[in-house]
Parts: sequence; C-alpha cells; structure tokens
Amino acid sequence: MKVYEGKGDYHKALNFSNQVKRYTDSIYMESSNLHMKQVEAIYQSESEQSKIKLLETTRRNDRLMMIGSLILFALLLIAGLLYYLRNRLIERNRRLQRELEIRTQIASDLHDDMGSSLSSIHIFSELLRKQNNKSEELLNKIEENAKETLDALDDIIWLVKPSNDKFSNLSMHIGQYAVPLFEGKNINAEIDFPDWISETPLPMESRRNIFLIIKESINNLIKYSNCTEALVKAEYVDDDILFTVKDNGKGFNPEMLTNRNGLKNLKARAGQINAVLNIQSAPGEGTLITLLVKAKNLVGG
Repeated sequence: MKVYEGKGDYHKALNFSNQVKRYTDSIYMESSNLHMKQVEAIYQSESEQSKIKLLETTRRNDRLMMIGSLILFALLLIAGLLYYLRNRLIERNRRLQRELEIRTQIASDLHDDMGSSLSSIHIFSELLRKQNNKSEELLNKIEENAKETLDALDDIIWLVKPSNDKFSNLSMHIGQYAVPLFEGKNINAEIDFPDWISETPLPMESRRNIFLIIKESINNLIKYSNCTEALVKAEYVDDDILFTVKDNGKGFNPEMLTNRNGLKNLKARAGQINAVLNIQSAPGEGTLITLLVKAKNLVGG
C-alpha cells in the first residue's frame, strides 16, 4: 500500500487497503467464530454435566424415596403384626383368666356339693347307729346322698375334660342324666338332639351353664310337674341354638317364683353366657322353658 502511495496511485492503494481490511476482518471473524464455538462447546459440555448431575441426583432421590417407602411399609407391617399379636395375647389371657375363674367356681361347687352330701351321709350314719327302728328310711337317704355326690363328681369330671367341648358330648351327657329319671317316673319323654349339630363346638363355660340349666329344668319337671309327657330338644334358629324343655304337667304361675324352685338360678346361669331364657307356664297348662344360646357364645373366647 505504501508503494502505491509513493507512486501516487492512490486508487490502487485504497483497493489494497480495503483488501487488507477485509482479510483482517475475515481473520477476526474466523477467530471470533472459533472462539464462540469453543465457548458453545464449553457451555454445552457444562450443560451436559449439569444434566448428568441432575439426572444422578434425581435417580438418587428416587432410590432414597423407594428405600424410605420400603422401610415405612416394613415398619407399618411390623406394627400391624405386633398389634395383631398383642390383641391375640390379650384375648388368650382373657380366655385363660375366664377359664381360671370357671375352674375356681367348679372347685367351689364341688366342695360345697360334696361337703354337704358327705356331711348328710355322716349324720344319717350316726342316726342309723342310734335308731334301729328307722334304719330303712335312713339307708335310703344315705344312698340318695351318696348317689348325688357321685353324680356331682361325674359332672365335674365331664365338664373339665377338653374332649367334651362338642355338642354331641353335651347331648349324650344330658341323655344319660334325663333318661333314668323319666323312666323312674314313667314319663313318656322325647329327647331330640339332631346329629347335624353334633360337631358344633362348645366352650367350657357355655357347656357348663347349658348343662346345668337343662339339668335343673329336668329336675324341676321330675319333682313338681306330675306330667305324663315331656320333651327335651335342641334346634338351630338361624345361627343360634334353641334348647327346649317342655311338659304337660300341672304348671305354675311364673309371677310367683320362689327361691325353692331354682328358677332364679336358671336365669342367673343364662345371664353368664348372654343367653335368653324364657319360662312359659300357667296352672293346669304345663310348662315350656326355652334357652336361646347366641352363635357368638358357641365358640371359644
């Protein structure tokens, strides 16, 4: 460019200057573009790294959430299991406590019954020794008390035996008690316990109170009704069991109950197993006693 200026050829000098400027600008643009590409590459690289870090963080958080959820589920499962086991243990302890109370009551009943009977036998024996003219009557009383003692002991042994916790064993025991009494009084009796409920489970408390209620009802029938026909039966009413003791005897007025006939004792025993006891009778119209045992009391617990 200076050569052309020295020669005075300013037109070529200007062209050459412009070419140099364009070339310089071109180099600058190339350099700028290269720099921009480098900056973009660096930015993209950093962006990719940021994305990778974000992805890794997200995955790590997801894993932590999953682990936390599994731990929470496991804790809830363990808590539910412990709660279930706790309730089972409480229920088992409650049943054991109730069984202990029943066995204590049985022991008390056995003590009272046998103690009273043995005392009577002892008194009658002493009288027999002193009064020979009444020996037959006293011997009959001794025999009666001895039999009552044996019957009470037999009932206790039957009651506490675990293998008897079925309806079939209850019906058999009631039959063994009732049949000789009916035959001894020439009563035409029907005892109906269907086979299809023979496998129904009966916990000890229910079995004990049902038997004692039926036994007392039959005993009252034998002593007071003067009947010629009697019915003892059991049947399903929905899922509950209805026991019936019926006679065609002289009947009585239920509104004039006394402690001597034992009917208050029947209601007390029914209340112990949340059963419904109903007594229907009238003078000259016989007696109907029903006992409705709820299904929830037909299983242990």
